[in-house]
Amino acid sequence: MCNKVLKFDDYKPKGVVQEKFFLEVTQVIVNGEVIDFVYIFQTQPDGFSKITMYSKYFTSRVLGKSIMNNATNTKVNAHGKFIISFLNYIFYESKRKINRIQELDRDLIIEFLNRYARVQTSNQKGKWINKESSIKAGKAIMRFVYWLKYSRFNGVTLGLNKITKSDFDISTKNVKVDTRNSTTESYRTFQNIECPPDFQKTSKQSENNNEREKAVDISLYTVKLLIDASRKYDKQLTLAIVLGAFAGLRQGDVVQMNKHRLSLPIDMDITNGCTIDLMNEVQISENTNDSGRIKTHRKQPIYEAFLPTISNAYNEHLEFLKSRGLDKHKYGALFFNDRDNNVMKQKSLNRRFKSIADKVIDILRKEALKKNEYAIKDYNIISEAEYKITFHSLRYYYTHALEKLES
Repeated sequence: MCNKVLKFDDYKPKGVVQEKFFLEVTQVIVNGEVIDFVYIFQTQPDGFSKITMYSKYFTSRVLGKSIMNNATNTKVNAHGKFIISFLNYIFYESKRKINRIQELDRDLIIEFLNRYARVQTSNQKGKWINKESSIKAGKAIMRFVYWLKYSRFNGVTLGLNKITKSDFDISTKNVKVDTRNSTTESYRTFQNIECPPDFQKTSKQSENNNEREKAVDISLYTVKLLIDASRKYDKQLTLAIVLGAFAGLRQGDVVQMNKHRLSLPIDMDITNGCTIDLMNEVQISENTNDSGRIKTHRKQPIYEAFLPTISNAYNEHLEFLKSRGLDKHKYGALFFNDRDNNVMKQKSLNRRFKSIADKVIDILRKEALKKNEYAIKDYNIISEAEYKITFHSLRYYYTHALEKLES
């Protein structure tokens, strides 16, 4: 067993001094499986840091819903980064900062959220973040405060008497439960904590300054162009593109792939039970799991219609690795950097995919000028709406391809 500690403070702008509260993820490798523990630390006056009670939030239940089994990226990006900024603000930054968490009130929460929306916390100054991120921050902080209010520590509550039940906007929805073996429909009731209504009004003023690149909804024609271009310019990406377009894998899933995850048939006439095992993070390199993360842990089915494409690409990929002397990797990794033969990271995958996508866009433009109707359709979407061919575009294609199969 070995440990590795990663600090998740990338959300802070360069030049900002390390705050008193900070987030760390400890990775523990047990029997080849990487297990993550998320902690909130606080720096003490003597310069040392200690784990705070707030760390228990990541293994807790809020309104009956647990975040214990969520992906680490979700815990960090949908919860942790907002909570860290919130704690630093209410204890150290606000003009009416508090000395004890029991002093927290609703006005201070709203004050933080409004300043967070304007990027005015942690000594930041700048334009407002987009509305979606503002709403996410509001929901995360209200969940955290609800947990503080109603959780018990050593058998007693914290005594947040300035916070009341009416301060929380709790929504309820009924979700249909999968009942394949039953003739009757069944529903479960779920409750979610929303961000404060008065903050929702403020967040509508947020500008979309940090908007993600828009992923274009590409056609099979463009998917084939991507595969052909990868075979010509970067053979290692062919399987990655195929897994994205025909198995619905994300970037983090792809760089976490190894030989043990795929269950492919020996006889193509027997195609039942073909899956990609993404249930757990595993060690993929000597530096633990520094390549990418699986966002949703699952067993991804490989549908029969896509099986020949995936199987052929996989066998081609194994032959390519063998030609490069990479077929006997200690952890069975499938994707490597070209320069040093280290396991490929997600950032590298995106960079290399962008290079292929740029070449395909140029091909689409030239084919559109030749009146190719398939090229005209995709090129018009890309050029007129300022959309990009990203790796996520492959998941869009996969989703629509499944819809056609089921219709």
